[in-house]
Amino acid sequence: MKYRAEIDGLRAVAIIPVLLFHAGFQVFGGGFIGVDVFFVISGYLITGIIFSEIQAGTYSIWKFYERRARRILPALFAMCLACLIPAWIWMLPKEFESFSISLLSVIGFGSNFFFWSETGYFDTAGALKPLLHTWSLAVEEQFYIILPLVLWQLRRWTAIKIAGVVAILCLASLGLAQYWSSIEPEANFFLLPTRFWELGIGALIALMWRDRALPRPWASEALAMLGLAAIVYAALAFDAATPTPSTFTLLPVLGTALIIMFAGSTTLVGRFLSPRLLVAVGLISYSLYLWHQPLFAFARIRMVDGVGDWVNYAILIAVFPIASLSWRFIEKPFRRRGLAWTPSLTGLTIAPVIALIGFGSLGLATGGLPSRLENPVIELAAWSKDKNRLADTCHASPLRSIPLTDACDYGTPAPHRVALLGDSHANQLAPLMARELESHGAGMLQMTFAGCLPAPGYYRSDRQDDCNRFNIEVQNYLIAHPEIDTVILNARWTAKLVGTSFDNGEGPIADT
Repeated sequence: MKYRAEIDGLRAVAIIPVLLFHAGFQVFGGGFIGVDVFFVISGYLITGIIFSEIQAGTYSIWKFYERRARRILPALFAMCLACLIPAWIWMLPKEFESFSISLLSVIGFGSNFFFWSETGYFDTAGALKPLLHTWSLAVEEQFYIILPLVLWQLRRWTAIKIAGVVAILCLASLGLAQYWSSIEPEANFFLLPTRFWELGIGALIALMWRDRALPRPWASEALAMLGLAAIVYAALAFDAATPTPSTFTLLPVLGTALIIMFAGSTTLVGRFLSPRLLVAVGLISYSLYLWHQPLFAFARIRMVDGVGDWVNYAILIAVFPIASLSWRFIEKPFRRRGLAWTPSLTGLTIAPVIALIGFGSLGLATGGLPSRLENPVIELAAWSKDKNRLADTCHASPLRSIPLTDACDYGTPAPHRVALLGDSHANQLAPLMARELESHGAGMLQMTFAGCLPAPGYYRSDRQDDCNRFNIEVQNYLIAHPEIDTVILNARWTAKLVGTSFDNGEGPIADT
């Protein structure tokens, strides 16, 4: 395919909002749409290359996969290897185990499935995942596995017939995305079936718009400007609450399609996208995408008190020279056509894979390799697993009625007994309090109800009489059991009485 500088400029337009979004710039709340732009570009370029080679009789599936491997894997593996040191030093066992699994999923081109099962893209926990961004690479890799085989099978068909099949698949994919956006938002975000249409739009352009003459200059100018405006608007107007992907995503996707189709080198948009600086950013956009997420994630892991704006600014500045080095010394040499697969090069390629698989397997098999940490850190990290073992049977809620019985008595009943009354916060406190009381020869009975203050006469507008009824039952139980001579009340009093929320600056504000 003929090189188009404006496509590299479009890559720059895609990556910059992604960087600013992950840096926390509120104005770029929809910066994640840069990935949608990349999907369209990838579908367009890959389909165009494959179809041209099929028509010329030079197509080889093996050579296609070799080119994709040269393009994607060296820089990807280098980034993963670089993550091993900070992960080893800074991650607690649970996080290290998750990181180890993510390493294995990256090697297996299935990280989108892993992150779908583990976390949401927009969740606070997602910002602490160094390899979260590889989900989009997995989607593209899965697309690359399917597309060459389909085009080869349909190689005797005309471009119009192939485009018809792709169009049907795109409509089905978009329909599924719209449906899943409300009932399965995480699967919708991460999986290929609901992302196929974005890559497919690019494929349709490659099949139907090849060598087409541009319409009248004024029409090309208007349509290209409309496409650029759609991308910019989506990056500024969308946010985490925007269903993604869905019909909303048509805005950046069709905007990208309009630019590819109409922003020729002579148009205003084409010239806007073609300056050397913007093209240079586009050339290193893959490395920028690879390296930015680990930098942000490890900064947030290391700086437990919160990452200040200055850190985000520093990372945004630092990622450009890092990406430039990655492009110059990793991407570019491996993509060189004259590079032969000698035994030494094969070993250089396989060695990182073996190292990453070994490292990931070790972290998974050992539960996050806690032995690498000092004992006080291990003991502190173990608190993350300190769950209330009696919560399912002793913590009531509007959906779960709990009878007040001795089954909720922690430890061996002792002459001196204590009752813990409260809401979900008291439920979390119960195991530790029970252990401490048991060390002093006292048993403890848990009486908690989610979202309810431990006070007779307390009502919630959304709970009818649940809270008051439970509190009366507790009061009657205590009267009937005089051996319980100490009662501890624990709850989020400020939240219920004066509406005070809790915000640690690192995630959602707690209102309950």
